[in-house]
Amino acid sequence: MFERRPAPALEAIEWYNSPPLSMSQLRGKVVMIDFWTYSCINCLRTLPHMRKVWSTFKHYPFVMIGVHSPEFDFEKEPENLRKAIKRHRLEYPIAVDNDMATWQAYDNRYWPAQYFIDKDGTIRHIHVGEGGELEIEAWIVRLLKEMGVDVELAEVRETAMEFDPRTTPETYAGALRNKGIGNDVDCQAMSVCRYEDDAAHDLGVIYLQGQWYHDTQFLQYAAIEPGHVLLRYRAKEVNAVMSSDEVIEVEVRLDDRPLRPEEAGQDIYFHDDRSWLRIDRNDMFYIIKVKELEEHELKILVGGDRFHIYAYTFG
Repeated sequence: MFERRPAPALEAIEWYNSPPLSMSQLRGKVVMIDFWTYSCINCLRTLPHMRKVWSTFKHYPFVMIGVHSPEFDFEKEPENLRKAIKRHRLEYPIAVDNDMATWQAYDNRYWPAQYFIDKDGTIRHIHVGEGGELEIEAWIVRLLKEMGVDVELAEVRETAMEFDPRTTPETYAGALRNKGIGNDVDCQAMSVCRYEDDAAHDLGVIYLQGQWYHDTQFLQYAAIEPGHVLLRYRAKEVNAVMSSDEVIEVEVRLDDRPLRPEEAGQDIYFHDDRSWLRIDRNDMFYIIKVKELEEHELKILVGGDRFHIYAYTFG
């Protein structure tokens, strides 16, 4: 059961779109804190509504703060975050929580999560996960009305995706959180191993071809000759968190064939009858999008030592 408690201090190391803010300074206003990180698919799906919330309520005694608590090290880089804020058109205050101090102070466990704080600085409600647009706006209106503000709840459109339990769960590539590599090779964290992808593929398990370095957060290709990372999955959508030290292009294949246009996520492009992905930022990339739940093998062909993959997410 939820228990009211005073809102802890904001321990941000840097601010965007605003001078530094404090909870004592915000007394007398309704505050909504949104914990997010820019490569999280669940967070990205909520950003259109976060922009709407800010646009709707910013003229009232209301402050919305996006607390950026990064999951991966590359999200801590100021330039990466600045570009993400610009790319997603976020104009509300953003607090940088690289050391997770605010996350821990609020005892938060989820991306995304919204905390609703009343004029007296008390946490009154917490919303976790995607969707819940009506719940979010209703709590803002409720807390504003408690202050005597003349505000009414407008029509709200719910956007949460219907979750199919057969969908492959989020799959991490880094040694700290992955469930093991499917190839029959015993490779320890922080080491390089060579793989041959010559066996049948189990659902939801990563398989490798070529030479790979195992970091705690990611897999990095570590050879010049071509290799690949493969995952058999079941989903409507497939996204992957990836990065590169420089701009690279990788070929993407589905069941060892080029993607069809009707299967391609928004980051896929086509050239020479093949499907490609341009990794030009450290971010999450949209790879597959179809209308029905389907099972396939997704293969990303790589070469050189610039490619890093952190996680696969599904919808």
